[in-house]
Amino acid sequence: FYRKAYDRDPSPYLLQQGALYLAHRRRFREAFGMIDEALVSSDQRIISIRNSHAIILFKANIDQPETDGTVEQTLNRSMEILTECYRYDKRKAYHVAVFADQALRFEERFGIDLAQKYLETAAIWLDEEIKRSPWNREIRRLQPLIRRRLGLQ
Repeated sequence: FYRKAYDRDPSPYLLQQGALYLAHRRRFREAFGMIDEALVSSDQRIISIRNSHAIILFKANIDQPETDGTVEQTLNRSMEILTECYRYDKRKAYHVAVFADQALRFEERFGIDLAQKYLETAAIWLDEEIKRSPWNREIRRLQPLIRRRLGLQ
């Protein structure tokens, strides 16, 4: 469907949505093909597409067996991309929610020593966002989880 829609209207956003759909279906190889195409066609300038790339990168690798450190490196790259998205985009609440969720999953996989910096960053960003958007349920849900993992509650 997304490929046919893209043929009619070559928007990188259609590729992005197709990639997210494929990732949801755990068809990561195809998802990477579409999100990479979306990144190229947007000159990597569309933050939401970069965010989707980070999400797919993380989802595709979080459950992979670690053999030579590449899984951890790949997950770190996903977190770096999300950090850039948070810094350069106005929609901070969305980016911090994804970042915090991934930080929690990173900590579950690799332990507190490797996840500490991500959890601390998430805590700071969540505190900032709760002031700006106290109505945001996802931020209010994630803040105590992050604080608990850091031993702050």
